[in-house]
Amino acid sequence: MEAGSVSRGEGLRGGKSMAALLYAVLTGFLLLEFIWEILVYRRAYTAPAWVLLLRLGSAGLGIWLGKLWKDWGFRFLAALWILLFIRVFFTDQARLFDNGVSQKLMAGLWAWGGCYALGRVLEEKQLRRFALILAALWTVWMLANCGLGLYATVTRVKIPNLSGKGYWRALGKIGAARLHLVYGATTTGAVLAFSAMIAGIALFAVRPVWAKILFGLSLLPLLLCLCLTDARSAMFMTAAGIAALTGIRVYRHLVGEDVSTEARTPVLAAAAALLAAAAVFGVCMILLLQVTPLFNRLQVRGLIPRALAEAEATTVPNGMASRGLEEAYELSGRTGIWRATLRYIGKNPMTLLTGTSIDRTMSGVNALRKNASSAAHCHNLPLQVLLEAGIPGLLLFCAFVGLLFTRAFRVVRDPGQPLWIRLLPAMLIGMAVGEMVECYTALLTYATPVTFFLFAVLGVISARGERKPLSGLRTGGLRYAGDEG
Repeated sequence: MEAGSVSRGEGLRGGKSMAALLYAVLTGFLLLEFIWEILVYRRAYTAPAWVLLLRLGSAGLGIWLGKLWKDWGFRFLAALWILLFIRVFFTDQARLFDNGVSQKLMAGLWAWGGCYALGRVLEEKQLRRFALILAALWTVWMLANCGLGLYATVTRVKIPNLSGKGYWRALGKIGAARLHLVYGATTTGAVLAFSAMIAGIALFAVRPVWAKILFGLSLLPLLLCLCLTDARSAMFMTAAGIAALTGIRVYRHLVGEDVSTEARTPVLAAAAALLAAAAVFGVCMILLLQVTPLFNRLQVRGLIPRALAEAEATTVPNGMASRGLEEAYELSGRTGIWRATLRYIGKNPMTLLTGTSIDRTMSGVNALRKNASSAAHCHNLPLQVLLEAGIPGLLLFCAFVGLLFTRAFRVVRDPGQPLWIRLLPAMLIGMAVGEMVECYTALLTYATPVTFFLFAVLGVISARGERKPLSGLRTGGLRYAGDEG
């Protein structure tokens, strides 16, 4: 009888191990599938049916294996997803089968279920191996992207992707050229910024010196191309991520790796970390904003091919665009969208209760802007959530973000966590800053990997920060609250 019980138990564990392996392979494949999506990207790209089915499978496995229904973060996300679904369902059921609506709902299901489950399904060694393989392959792909983009920049040649509708190019209408790596310049900036953060965290995850050097060197073309997009919101995000990374390292250095020493200097360590982070943020922004002017000066002096500098004055008069912070454009366009959004809500107060839904969310806002170009989103994620799902959705969103930051702080303070996991909250902070002037992780139809990579990271932070370490214990015998019995 006991032997039979053991056999059944081992069978269940073996079955779950196989399911976890399937989940890891499926989720990793789907994240790297964005390489293919970029290669075949069109302006209105939508994921094919087979990708949607695989995403559904990944989400189902993640929710089951990770037991996500026990996690408050997932509960908030699930409630928000249900709100978005109900809003469309009760307005026009037929619209649920509209390609744009179904793509957004499926994107939310996979990001908030399949990707978010990663930290709960995989054990520590599996997670580290998974993260390293994914980071290495993605970084290699982004370096190839950067190579094509830089070639297109210095030669002013449009390089088409496999669809013939997407291009690596350096063209634009903002007085000078902005680098596009198939996506639009702003989305390109977001992908490059997040890729740079992935490479930066990988520096601390790999052990061989040669691997650290390679990841470090990969940051140079990633940041150069980021600057050439002139996507200042992405620069803010990158600078905030680097600053947060610095602040976390300073805090851990001052506090030490022994939990028992934390009672001595946590406040002073936190203050020093904030000061260091603020200084690094300022320096990073200054340096990032100087890269493109330097690039243009080198072009003029002949050290870089002058194709862009010699372009027609009406198209690219001064080489690559470098608007800097002195121009009001970065916020003037956005504040116009914010004002129009608030005016729309004021004229339609029921929006505060029900939202406008994810179906043609911005149509009413764009109608109020009249002569201005149509905005794809609110350029502020909390405002976007309010517009889509009303105050109930915004409360769920704020609860999720508050929970994440609480758990992120626990992860940073926990010396029992591997260093690379303790640095992951830097990504959360960088994205939070960027989302104040963009909607990088909104459920949009274009094929950007940022949302899905981010929720994989957030899932790891949430899982690792769920339980609070008991104070007074050394790293070697670290236990957690709730483990005493």
